[in-house]
Amino acid sequence: MFVEKTPSAQAKIWYDRGVDAMRAGTYYQASKALEMSIKVDDRFAVAHARLADTYNEIDNTERAMEELLQALSLVPDRGALEKTDLIYLNAVAATIRRDLDAAIGHYRELVAEAADADKANAYVDLGRSYEKRENLDQAIGSYLEATKRDSQSAAAFLRLAILYGRRQDWKNAEDTFGEAEKIYKAMTNQEGLAELFYQRGALLAKAGKMPEAKAQLESALESLETGDNKYQLVKTQLQLSSVYHVQGNTERAKEVATKAIALAQAGNIRSLATNGLIDLGYTLLNRGEFGESRTYFKQALDWAQRDKMARSECRSRTKALRWRCIEDDPIELSTIRRKKRPIVNMMYKPKHVFG
Repeated sequence: MFVEKTPSAQAKIWYDRGVDAMRAGTYYQASKALEMSIKVDDRFAVAHARLADTYNEIDNTERAMEELLQALSLVPDRGALEKTDLIYLNAVAATIRRDLDAAIGHYRELVAEAADADKANAYVDLGRSYEKRENLDQAIGSYLEATKRDSQSAAAFLRLAILYGRRQDWKNAEDTFGEAEKIYKAMTNQEGLAELFYQRGALLAKAGKMPEAKAQLESALESLETGDNKYQLVKTQLQLSSVYHVQGNTERAKEVATKAIALAQAGNIRSLATNGLIDLGYTLLNRGEFGESRTYFKQALDWAQRDKMARSECRSRTKALRWRCIEDDPIELSTIRRKKRPIVNMMYKPKHVFG
């Protein structure tokens, strides 16, 4: 019978650091620690599963799938895993293959099986799963339960604040952001603070408070100055570009977005690069630079199709359609808008305004 190999002591140290970073909601930091863990011991199956989870959270879906497949290959007999590790592996696998109902079921099972000391973290994982399913009531309930069980759960407070903001419950959102900020500052966790400033800025932008949003996003960029977190840097720059666009500073919006896209391409952050191209195309469209905007929309569509990103493909097709209508027949555009109002309204603003 297959028995899972006990990881080396050094691999376990890096693994524990990665898990701690995940519990703080700092997934880039977690990915770096977990990469070290499997570098020390490449047969540490649960470390591969954790790394798959972190990659998925930072939109590196290709590497997430690679790590998941590696984890599964290392445990041909799943019964050799500890029960909670097996449930977690099944939950991650279901999440990555987008079977979100199954993932929720596994995470609920994990909550039931987790030791009391791990219950809060299990509720955060369950909340993340509900959130991916757009079941916001259940997600909020899970995060609230996590904060009750662990008053220092920065990840729970941060995710809770984001969901309150999505519900336009601004008072609760700001109060909960404040709790998360205190915890991250006490931890001197720069990634956590950068994510908090980014999310707060995104919600302020959604509320139409552009100067306040700009200040928060600039604070996020300051928090990222000393690190190498390209994922956070790119998405913050793209959000800031959207703010500049709304404020009418399209030249600055173009400059910031172009820089972000180049960084995303260099770092192989495909989802952000694709959506950045769409947002940049939209900025150029409003500047009347139709030929250049068409180039960006076409490139975004090619990338979305190549990487099987359905949402990005839908956005790029919608933008390209608008470009054709403006250039060929402005009257036709208004007709298409009336016919496709639910799609156009959802996709019309740059994605990163919404966090």
